[in-house]
Amino acid sequence: MNQLNLLWQLQNYDKKLDDLNKELLEIEKGENIEDVIVRIKQIEYDITDCKTQIDVDNAKIKRKNRKVDEYNYRITENNKKLYSGEIVDIDQLNFMSMENKKLINEVEELESKMLDLMENVEKLNVKMIDLQKKYNMLNKQFEDYMKEKDKKTVKIKDQIKETTNLKQNVLENMDKNLIEKYEHLMKKKGKAVVKVLEKKCNGCHMNIPLSLLSKLKSNSSINYCDNCGRILYYSEE
Repeated sequence: MNQLNLLWQLQNYDKKLDDLNKELLEIEKGENIEDVIVRIKQIEYDITDCKTQIDVDNAKIKRKNRKVDEYNYRITENNKKLYSGEIVDIDQLNFMSMENKKLINEVEELESKMLDLMENVEKLNVKMIDLQKKYNMLNKQFEDYMKEKDKKTVKIKDQIKETTNLKQNVLENMDKNLIEKYEHLMKKKGKAVVKVLEKKCNGCHMNIPLSLLSKLKSNSSINYCDNCGRILYYSEE
């Protein structure tokens, strides 16, 4: 294969490698994946917060329930003394009766607070179920995304390896001075080899002199655009 065709192949492989590396970078960066991770972490925090609040409320319920049992026991014991006939002192009876009323009020207040706490625990449990569903859904989406990402990454890396090998085969058959000229033009112009389209350089879009056009059609030697300096590639296609 002549040097001009090898140059054209080399540039195509470089373009393909550039595209593949950009695609790989985009995949590894991940589209909105950071947002998903933040949402998962936030739900994990909310679940932990709910569990903590449930544990705190349940502990409060237990403490208040022990108080209720204690007060009910004292009320029962007072009632036994009040109605046993053992105590005849009016002041003492009044005191115990007042104490019972106070204890009963305390029990009612504690039971009301316990009811509020139990309702709150119930709401938190419902919220926990909802959060867990959202967490499972997001986690599944994340796992599926990562599996697909790994598949794409492996596929692109295989393509990069294959294209790099093909590029190396081309380089081994090219003149070193021509490779240096190609690399210089790539750095300076972004594209070293351009097609001739409608008698114009596809790099700068300037008309190509008829003498040079004739030369391009008749042989495969290396020729440069008089205007932009890029290597011209003529194809009958």
